[in-house]
Amino acid sequence: MSTFELKNIDCLEYIKTMPDNSVDCIITDPPYFEIKGDFDFVFKSFDEYLEWVKLLAVEFQRILKPNGSLLWFGDDKNIAYCQVIFDKHFNF
Repeated sequence: MSTFELKNIDCLEYIKTMPDNSVDCIITDPPYFEIKGDFDFVFKSFDEYLEWVKLLAVEFQRILKPNGSLLWFGDDKNIAYCQVIFDKHFNF
């Protein structure tokens, strides 16, 4: 039987506690960088935001099973930059 858990916490800190190849699917709606809401304005620069995205990509790759799925929600302005980062870690 499958289990489902929904977490509403800092994903990067939580992910670091998870074992390798342990997740079937990641669905994430991270900050988009200076679009809407206080959480979108926590990064000092766009470069800092992209560095955070790189950290997520590395951890997502580590915890996802080889046949796992990743759904990443993003703003149309910034999603292309995230795609370049994720292309280095995943075969989309």
